[in-house]
Amino acid sequence: MDPKIRFGEFSIPVPPSWRVSEQDGVLELAPPSPDGAAHFSLLKRSVSGLPTSRDARALIGNFALHQQLRVVGDIAFIESPAGVRATALLERIPPEPTEPRYWQLLVLICEHVALRATFCGDEPTSASFATARQLLQQVGPVEDLSV
Repeated sequence: MDPKIRFGEFSIPVPPSWRVSEQDGVLELAPPSPDGAAHFSLLKRSVSGLPTSRDARALIGNFALHQQLRVVGDIAFIESPAGVRATALLERIPPEPTEPRYWQLLVLICEHVALRATFCGDEPTSASFATARQLLQQVGPVEDLSV
């Protein structure tokens, strides 16, 4: 199991040899290859109560709109008493030569805070994308991961 770091109220695994940095409230994990990077941002919720898949869909849609991305395939949702988790693959339309083409997006929404995590790169079948997908599956609230 990879070592974990705490970011706000969330626990994030760090794969071996990945670099960790934080700037302006954004946590970055970067693989040793130049193929992409993972970014984590904390978001305060402006509404009270337990979040739903509708809240997660709205957060994903807002992110996609502002980044000029579209969802590829289905959004996967998991609702629990602690909140909601959603994952989606996004693609930049139209592709820009200086910008990553694909984004793997994770949204974790708890009662008072949300975490948005992305991994972006040019090839969703690359080894770095596969490692990032595994990393994002292991992200969770601190109390759920015994950190």
